[in-house]
Amino acid sequence: MKKIFYIGLISFAFLSCGKDNCSADGFLGTWKGTKNCTTKGESQVTVRFYSSGSNYYLEGDSFYRKEVNINDCSFEGGFNFIVLGVKVKGTLSIDGKSLTFKSETGPSTSLFTCTYVLHK
Repeated sequence: MKKIFYIGLISFAFLSCGKDNCSADGFLGTWKGTKNCTTKGESQVTVRFYSSGSNYYLEGDSFYRKEVNINDCSFEGGFNFIVLGVKVKGTLSIDGKSLTFKSETGPSTSLFTCTYVLHK
């Protein structure tokens, strides 16, 4: 009987490892850190994720009310203006304390790239 209990306990621990334990609420709030761009180098930034109704938005730095889709520990969003596109995509650490994302801007969204490393 003990063997069955231990096998079950070990199986549960093994199966629960690596599962994302994130929610959209983990993204919400103000994040501060660095932005490193291919054209301008590194700078300090502050961005904010917030919700309005069932939608989620990114605001701050060069983002103004950019709608993003949040799925577990990752998010993405973007828009096109004439021929200029902006794409953002990133991940939240499972502990919810750090956020890393990339922003790409250009005709093929690869002309300028910025990497953000932020903390709450």
